[in-house]
Amino acid sequence: MLNATDETLRAYEQRADRYFDASAPAVSAEVAGLLDAVVARLHPGSHVLEVGTGPGREAAYLEERGLHVDRTDATAAFVERLRADGHDARLLDVRDGNLGGPYDAVLANAVLLHLDRAQARLAVEACRQAVRPGGLFALTLKDGDGES
Repeated sequence: MLNATDETLRAYEQRADRYFDASAPAVSAEVAGLLDAVVARLHPGSHVLEVGTGPGREAAYLEERGLHVDRTDATAAFVERLRADGHDARLLDVRDGNLGGPYDAVLANAVLLHLDRAQARLAVEACRQAVRPGGLFALTLKDGDGES
């Protein structure tokens, strides 16, 4: 039986093309604000690990501002599509623990909300270990309790 996170990944696999829709907005104003704060804390050329890059909009935003982004996702269809579009991307599931590094920053936008508490605790620790001393771990979550 699949757990909720595995079910989410399966849904992304089945619907990956929808996320690459050219008519979709680049990044929301709220996410742009977070990304701008990341850029302000780093130097040009800094190395950022993006966990859960999806279609890569946030990675492109950061790259346009001079950062090097390691695009990763647990959804093979996203990674394959990014590679087909000419981007370096690799398969990485934050639940596996070792994220590599050290990176100047780790970005997890709308990723950890898909994990249960135990998985999220381990993922946060893995992200913390992947960031160099003095580096940055940026993430977004949603407000609320449980699945709602």
